[in-house]
Amino acid sequence: MATQTQLLQAIANNQGNRGRSSFGEFMRTKPPTFATAEEPMDAEDWLRIIEKKLTLVRVREADKVIFAANQLEGPAGDWWDTYKEAREEDAVEPNWEEFTTAFRDNFVPAAVMRMKNNEFRRLQQGNTTVQEYLNRFTQLARYATRDLADEEEKIDKFIEGLNDELRGPMIGQDHDSFQSLINKVVRLENDRKVVEHNRKRRLAMNRSPQTAPQRPKGTTSSAWRPTVVTTSRPAASSNFHRPVTIQNRAPAPNQAATGSQSIEE
Repeated sequence: MATQTQLLQAIANNQGNRGRSSFGEFMRTKPPTFATAEEPMDAEDWLRIIEKKLTLVRVREADKVIFAANQLEGPAGDWWDTYKEAREEDAVEPNWEEFTTAFRDNFVPAAVMRMKNNEFRRLQQGNTTVQEYLNRFTQLARYATRDLADEEEKIDKFIEGLNDELRGPMIGQDHDSFQSLINKVVRLENDRKVVEHNRKRRLAMNRSPQTAPQRPKGTTSSAWRPTVVTTSRPAASSNFHRPVTIQNRAPAPNQAATGSQSIEE
């Protein structure tokens, strides 16, 4: 690090004398530092920003790697130190092309880029809101630049991933721009939410209220039981104590004849 600092100072002094950009001018552009990235495109973004700032202050090709490497910190700085030590001793200093290639191979691997591209192609709204779907769409679209050649293809891909109730109305419309499409979808989603809210509210108002019996104050839930009101009804009459009346009836003629005949016999 001490050697690199001395080299940067020497470059700044020499370039200042020749009217060229100095390291100080480069640092006044506030170039971002880089340590690690959760998403591969974060590393790609850092590299592109650094390239723009190097071009802005017209840094010489021989100095680009030194200026950019100075902005590597933490794991990224350790990676660059290891990379240089692994090179042959008699090898010349790495140029900008070698630096960008090695940086992308390590922090923007092609396998991860393909994985992100495939994820973008399978992207669907699902249970998310339109805004959440848009955020994920925008994030993954950076890995699928070949699939989105123009804004029309971007519009078609976004509509394709919408849920059925939102995709149908959007297919039959003309969209001036991608932002115009987003505005329409967001309004449609909000309108559907309002309609659903009003429907549930009407259903709740139409239901008959059901109130639970109030528990007297000072009583516990285990000791208190709601009062049950019963309707008194007259007891059913019982035949157990009813007097029995025996009536003597005259025997039927046939029975009398039969009886007298039996006696005679």
